[in-house]
Amino acid sequence: MKCAMAIAALAVVVSDAVRIEASPTFLANQGTTLYRIGSGSPETFDMGVAIFGMHRRTDTGEILATDQFGTLYRLDGALTDTPTLVPLATMVFAHNSITQVGDLLYGVDGTTKDLYSIDPDNGFQETYVGNLGSPVEHKVGALAYGGGQMFALDATTDEACTIEFGPTMRVAPPTLVPLGPLGVDIRNNGGEYFGDHYYVAVQNLTADTFEIGMVDTATGSYASMMTLADGAGTYGQVVSLTVVPEPASFVLLLACGVVMSRRRFA
Repeated sequence: MKCAMAIAALAVVVSDAVRIEASPTFLANQGTTLYRIGSGSPETFDMGVAIFGMHRRTDTGEILATDQFGTLYRLDGALTDTPTLVPLATMVFAHNSITQVGDLLYGVDGTTKDLYSIDPDNGFQETYVGNLGSPVEHKVGALAYGGGQMFALDATTDEACTIEFGPTMRVAPPTLVPLGPLGVDIRNNGGEYFGDHYYVAVQNLTADTFEIGMVDTATGSYASMMTLADGAGTYGQVVSLTVVPEPASFVLLLACGVVMSRRRFA
């Protein structure tokens, strides 16, 4: 009976944890302004730096950010009253969007549209993978990886795309393949894949707003979720996005383990 009750309690707690984690915190920036969106109204912070790309590492939980001059930062205290950018390294290239596949990061050079792998275990060494701008100029951003696929947005054609590789992603010619039209006219953008969803922050020129939305990974269509600012901003205001799981989910799971342990030895 005690075992059954413990299992039932565990199921309730795990269910609550999953439900809480399904409502993560979004971190989006436009220019030097960082927007934090959780369960309440959006909060804003002036970071003093225009964040070019942003990504939460899936292996360490660290939030990495880049600027337009090639500096790589770690964003500390993302969920506190004083989020802080801590310089980590000076990159050779300025990556306007970064994501992660396995133990490697990937970034796109905002000027050349060259795709690089970035090794965080080797001084963030950058290795050229291939160019995403040929045969025409593409404004590629919102890199995100999930479900075994890398995604991106093309602000030139207003399409969602997949990035296809050869036999290996470490050094392989990449190809930008259109997935489908977004249905809106966008400018600067950033993205992150989280919980089986491809989330993006975009300067939506159609609605004249800066907002967060979701891209259908089967059709490429875009659906707005929340408006962060009226007015789509300017071309010089770079945009990025990452998603942070709700810490309470991990606290609940830890507490669950403690309850089970106590009952086991009672």
